[in-house]
Amino acid sequence: MSENWAAAWSETPASAQLNPKVNLVSTLNGAEFTVFAPVDSAFAKIDAATIEKLKTDDALLTKILTYHVVPGQISPDKIVGDQKTVETGTVKVTGTKDALKVNDANVICGGVHTANATVYLIDSVLLPA
Repeated sequence: MSENWAAAWSETPASAQLNPKVNLVSTLNGAEFTVFAPVDSAFAKIDAATIEKLKTDDALLTKILTYHVVPGQISPDKIVGDQKTVETGTVKVTGTKDALKVNDANVICGGVHTANATVYLIDSVLLPA
């Protein structure tokens, strides 16, 4: 994958349709990141009231999305441990490179490289404390 991950992620159906006013492309372009990207079905696990709130609360959605992003590209063999997010929180990555978890989310596919990121697809949306 050579495309820029921020542009690609902002165009995924779940994140783009949730609140089109929230766009991380300009915030996150120009540097390297590790991204824990929820698959579209992960958004179905969030209760309806929260989804409705995220449609209008730009700041909360931005906080949640940036909680999925860690500065620097981290490979699967080095990702385990506490990782500080762009949102300033910490996610805990556990397991082995072939069976990783991020907080309580399972990594479905990990270590995918784009032009400026290492992406891990996860089965749940991570919510900061």
